[in-house]
Amino acid sequence: MTSGSDVRQRLRALPVGEWSGYLAEHSGLPGPRANLELAQAVADVADADTLRAFAQGADEYRALCGAIGLGRLLVELAARAEATDTRADADADNHDSAAADAPELRLELRRLAADERWRVREGVAMALQRLGDAAPETLWALADQWLTEVESRTARAGVDRAGTPPTSAAPAGAPAAVAATDDHLSLTEVKARTARASADRAAPPPTGAPAAGAATDDHPLLIARAVAAGIAEPRLVRREQAARRALGILDRITALLVAVPARDRRHGDARVLRQVLGYCWSVALVGAPADGFDALDRWAASGDADAAWIVRENLKKARLVRADPERAETLRALC
Repeated sequence: MTSGSDVRQRLRALPVGEWSGYLAEHSGLPGPRANLELAQAVADVADADTLRAFAQGADEYRALCGAIGLGRLLVELAARAEATDTRADADADNHDSAAADAPELRLELRRLAADERWRVREGVAMALQRLGDAAPETLWALADQWLTEVESRTARAGVDRAGTPPTSAAPAGAPAAVAATDDHLSLTEVKARTARASADRAAPPPTGAPAAGAATDDHPLLIARAVAAGIAEPRLVRREQAARRALGILDRITALLVAVPARDRRHGDARVLRQVLGYCWSVALVGAPADGFDALDRWAASGDADAAWIVRENLKKARLVRADPERAETLRALC
């Protein structure tokens, strides 16, 4: 079996002009499984221009490689920005270059998150995981930015997020859909507060200028799906603080799905998002079981059929049951 280092050495020895043929021969496509080891190697060794060309191209496998590679480029930019910020004699030109490139790269990656090709979307999740490995704060900031833009976009499109269940104990450090401070609120009042909270969080900056990397696509739920798949990686959420942040993000993403009319959730982007939520919660919950079970309890009791389905699917994961068998049984009884 060829090792990852051997694959990288082979790519470095091969003229870039011959890469396309080599990748076509060794991609594993057409077929059930793409050669992800090779794709990761391409992401490791290709230069920025090659990765961007691949990401923008029509070939699915090369676009997958390019998507993963954009994650590497974002990691490198984050490292450059941190290095220049910590040096008193930092080169201002280098810092300005990194600051200028980062929004463009984020926009490219976001565009790929809404790509119609599922393997390319998986490449975006892998890119986000690279970012989480090397620059976790950058990942959480990017996830929040993308979700805020998605929430704003769906709000402008008239999507009502009233399906969000009330929450009185959102994960620490994570944004809550709405905090119920009055146990006697009617369902209508809870829905109204939820909608107002969502609108406040999704409001544009005071200047009115669009944020860097603002959405240019028509598939906001696929953007949310990319975020969920990107953060639902065990190595990224082992620590309690990271797990809580992930749970808060998944709470917002679940609210986006529940806001979609029920009749529209069985097809298209909503169905894709629903499927990924069927396992992501169990990954994040392991690092902060109490917070995770609290959130899933609320969704199970929300009365929404798809929220209940998401909870049941996550209950099928052994990792969730192992995290707290007693609470898992209590949760099972709710849905």
